[in-house]
Amino acid sequence: MIRETSIFKELFDQRYNEGRVEGRVEGRVEGLVEGEVSGNRRLLQKLLEKKFGPLSAELKGRLLELNSEALDSLATTLLELATVDELRAWLVKATAN
Repeated sequence: MIRETSIFKELFDQRYNEGRVEGRVEGRVEGLVEGEVSGNRRLLQKLLEKKFGPLSAELKGRLLELNSEALDSLATTLLELATVDELRAWLVKATAN
């Protein structure tokens, strides 16, 4: 009985430690992804402000709503946008979901 309890404790401790490591890895990956998205968003905002001047609160808010795929799409569309109105229309469409 004591031997079984010892084996159980060892297995429990091993699984517990594996779970903690897995949780830390998942947390780091999520943090890296969120950091990358945040950095991409800041870079796009700077590029948009360089092209169009200061962005309105509405446009900044819509930019914050974009997910990673939409940010990538905006990055490839950025040079094709000629006016702030075109940017607004693009953002409205992208955030309409």
